[in-house]
Amino acid sequence: MLTAAREQGLAIIAVVDSNPKLHGLLLLDYRIISLEETMRLDCDGYLVASVAFARAIEETIRRCYENLHLRVPTVLALGG
Repeated sequence: MLTAAREQGLAIIAVVDSNPKLHGLLLLDYRIISLEETMRLDCDGYLVASVAFARAIEETIRRCYENLHLRVPTVLALGG
C-alpha cells in the first residue's frame, strides 16, 4: 500500500504502528512511529492499511483527536 500511495502522489510522512517495539524502524524508507508522535506532526490524513483491524484503527485515530479537541483529519481505511 505504501508503494501504491506514493505512486499516486500522496505525501507520506511516516508509518504509524501501535507496537512500540517497531518505533524507530524503517519500512520502505519511512520511519515507524506512534500515533501520538504523528499527531504532533500535524498530518492531514491517515491511510489505514490493515484490513482485519481497519475499523478499530480508524476509531482509535478519531477518538485520540476528539479527546484532545483537535480537528480530526481524514482517515481512509480499507473496508471502512
